[in-house]
Amino acid sequence: MDKLRWRNEWKYWISWEQYHVLRCRLRPLARRDAHANPAGEYRVRSLYFDTMDESHAFDKLSGISRRAKYRIRIYDFDDDWARLEVKHRRGLRVAKETVKLSRIEVDAILNRDLPTDRARAPALTRLQMGLRRSGARPSCIVDYIREPYVFGPGNVRITFDKHLRTGPWCRRLYDPELPMLTVPVEADMILEVKYDGFLPLVIKRLFPPSIQGPFAISKFMLCRPALQNWDNGS
Repeated sequence: MDKLRWRNEWKYWISWEQYHVLRCRLRPLARRDAHANPAGEYRVRSLYFDTMDESHAFDKLSGISRRAKYRIRIYDFDDDWARLEVKHRRGLRVAKETVKLSRIEVDAILNRDLPTDRARAPALTRLQMGLRRSGARPSCIVDYIREPYVFGPGNVRITFDKHLRTGPWCRRLYDPELPMLTVPVEADMILEVKYDGFLPLVIKRLFPPSIQGPFAISKFMLCRPALQNWDNGS
C-alpha cells in the first residue's frame, strides 16, 4: 500500500449549463485526452465486483474512509484488451493497482477460472484472493460517456461523465447491444477532478461559483438501486 501512487479525486454534480461554461473556459488551457474520439469522448464500461453480503456497498454506505473496490474496465467495446483495477480510497485520495487483461482472461475470470500466476501483477493476485476468500462475484455493469481533459502542471485530469446507465448481464460486458437502464441521478452529469500534489490556481479559477461540492459520488452505488427497481419490475 505504501508504494501506491495516491491522487486527489473530487467529484461534483453539474448541470448542462455549468458544463458548457466550464468546458468553454477549459478548452484553451487543457488538451483533450489522446484516447478520445473525434468528438472528444469515449465510452467507459465497467464490471464491478461485490460479495454475496454486499460488503463493498456496505463499506461505502457506512462511510468507511479506507476501502477498496474491484472492477474490470473496457473502452468503446474494444475486445483487444481490458483493465483490471483495484481502486483504493482514503477519504478524497485514491490510488489504483492495474493490470492489462486479454479478452480470454476476462472471460476466464467471469467463469471463476482464476489465474494462478501470482507474479503476473499484484492487482490480479488481490482479485484472486478476494474472490476465493469472500466470494466476491460480478455485481453490475456501469456504463457512461466520458469527455476527458488533461493539464500538465499538477498532473490534472478533468472529466465530464454523461448518460450513466447500468445492466445486470455481467457476462455480456463486451456486447454493444446489451439492454441498459438509464440511472436516475441528481444532476445532468458528474464532473471529476483528479490531481497529484496540487491543483493549479489557473484551473481553480475556471470553476463557476455555482458549482458546489465536492460530494461523495459513486457510480456503482448509484446503479445498485436502479438495478433493484428493475429486478422488482418497478
